[in-house]
Amino acid sequence: HLIPRVGSKSKAQKTIPIPFDGASDADLQFCNAYEVDGNTIVMDVIRSDGRTATGRPLSWPWATSIDEYSRTASKKSLWRYTIQIGSGKVTKECIDNLQASFGVINPAVSGQKHQYIYAAVGGNGGDIAPPQGIAKFNVGDGTKEVWMPQGYEFCGEPMCAPKQSADGEDGGYILSVLFNGRSNE
Repeated sequence: HLIPRVGSKSKAQKTIPIPFDGASDADLQFCNAYEVDGNTIVMDVIRSDGRTATGRPLSWPWATSIDEYSRTASKKSLWRYTIQIGSGKVTKECIDNLQASFGVINPAVSGQKHQYIYAAVGGNGGDIAPPQGIAKFNVGDGTKEVWMPQGYEFCGEPMCAPKQSADGEDGGYILSVLFNGRSNE
C-alpha cells in the first residue's frame, strides 16, 4: 500500500498487488525504499523463500547442528522490488543469494537512493545457515565484502553508526552483538 503522508498533495491511498512467484511476500524485512522519478519506487528487502519451520517447536537452542537449522529455517536473500506507480507493475530481482538477515543502511540515506546495505549473513554462502558474519552489499556495482568470525561465533542484527564527519555513505561503524557458542556468552 502506498499511503500519502499527512499534509501531502495526494490524499489517496494506492494499493498495488505484488505478483505471486511461488514465495510469499508477507514477511519481507525492509532495508530501504526511495522514489526515483516521480513514478517509480525502488524497495530493497530481505526476502524469505516462504518455508516455515517444521517439526518440534522452536526453543533455545533453536538447533544443535547446521542440518537441523536448515530443516527449521527459511532461505533468506537480498532482493530489489521496483514499483511503477502509474501502471502498477512490480518487478523483483535477486540482488544477492547469500543467506542474509536484518538488513540496514546508513540512516543518513534513509528514504533516499543508497549504495550499501549491511546484513547478518550465514557462513554457508547461499545455503541456509544461522546469521554468523556481517556483509556489506554494494547495490551500485553488485560487489560485497563479508566478515566472518570463528566457526563457533554468531553475530546478531547489525546497526549502522555513521561518523559525524564521515566522507561517504560507508563512513562509520557497524555494531553487532557476537555470541560465543563455546562459552555461551
